[in-house]
Amino acid sequence: MSLFINNIQISYLAIERYVNEARLKLANIAALNHQARILIINSQLNKAEFSSINFKQYSLIVLGDSDFTQCSFNHVTWSENVLGAIPVTKQEETPEKHKIFELKSRETYRQLKHAMSKQGDVINEQKFHSKEMICYLNGLGKGSLGTKLIIAFSYWTSDFGQSIGRPLLWLFSLHSVLFLVLLGCSNVFDFQFSNNFNSQAFGMGFNKYFYLMNPIRKFEEGGFYGGWIIIDILMRIISSYMIYNIVRATRRFIK
Repeated sequence: MSLFINNIQISYLAIERYVNEARLKLANIAALNHQARILIINSQLNKAEFSSINFKQYSLIVLGDSDFTQCSFNHVTWSENVLGAIPVTKQEETPEKHKIFELKSRETYRQLKHAMSKQGDVINEQKFHSKEMICYLNGLGKGSLGTKLIIAFSYWTSDFGQSIGRPLLWLFSLHSVLFLVLLGCSNVFDFQFSNNFNSQAFGMGFNKYFYLMNPIRKFEEGGFYGGWIIIDILMRIISSYMIYNIVRATRRFIK
């Protein structure tokens, strides 16, 4: 049969163990109150349609153990509290159940990411990619330290390519720390800290600060020697990585 749920207000909507063999459409579903919830689990939705739904109105949305890859989402406003599996209570939580929750959530976000990609919804595709990677990170075991660091650092510094502000903040913060180390602990510059303000020295320092932020400058022009070359290399690595994340964020809407 075909099932249409349209133009209603709900406090709780549950679709469980449902197989869509004809047509399923949910449209103009509004929350009746702030405690309203939506639960869609253990279902085969096939080409179900979701239209004109604002998930931000709901206190809890669980989309889990179901197939969303063929679903279409039109005029849907997604919320950060969309869960990919039924949450585990604190009383029931164990390491094994936590891992299963993360695996199920990751699969749901992967499917939603795929559905967004098919529709050309780049913005929400990126959001679900971020959620998928966070679940992957949370589900990694103790023997995956290297992978954890790579994924976590990508999240911290750029939110997996979604943020411009994060890489800029990290770039200037880390570069400033390394620049101050060079300024205070070495004699590689023609200027130094002083209680008396000198405009010429300030201008030299300002120019040097941004010059060292360029990762492709020539080594022989840096003026570094001995162990200070390590800081020079760190500056180049940090600048290169953060510039890459800035470019990735600005190009994420371009296919």
